[in-house]
Amino acid sequence: DKRALDQLLSQAAAFCDCTMIVEDYLPVDEEYCIVGLCNKSDVCIPDVIDEMVLGHGIHSGVTCYGKVLNPGLFNDFIQKLKPFLSKLDFQGFFTVDVIKSGGELYFCELNMRIGGSGIAIIGAGVDLAQMYAEMFEEKDHQSYDLACREITFASERPLLNDFMLK
Repeated sequence: DKRALDQLLSQAAAFCDCTMIVEDYLPVDEEYCIVGLCNKSDVCIPDVIDEMVLGHGIHSGVTCYGKVLNPGLFNDFIQKLKPFLSKLDFQGFFTVDVIKSGGELYFCELNMRIGGSGIAIIGAGVDLAQMYAEMFEEKDHQSYDLACREITFASERPLLNDFMLK
């Protein structure tokens, strides 16, 4: 929320004299995490996470409760994202944080690693290690792009910590 952002920026400004770039504030209707892998220009996105409940305090921004969604629901956005990722010449796993505000999707952040969202993807039945190996062997992995099953998951550690700290 806007108040939390103002507080965070005030704390950062008090901590150090630095330049901060802040774009327009957008109210967040929904948050998503796109999980995928790259082998240089080859990009595969097997699933998207709907981040339904986020943690607080030390787990701020961590998905506590979510749903694995078929990436086909985000096809237009993903088709714009893939060319960008392929130009990075990156090899490995990645996650892209996306928000939905006013019916539009907005790119927030690119993480060049596999995070907790990758565990949810594995739980949905996607063998990320196998996909990665097949990418390096240049085998066809395109069937993975739309091959997930929708599951709902909970991450017990942030949920438990939030409960215990209240």
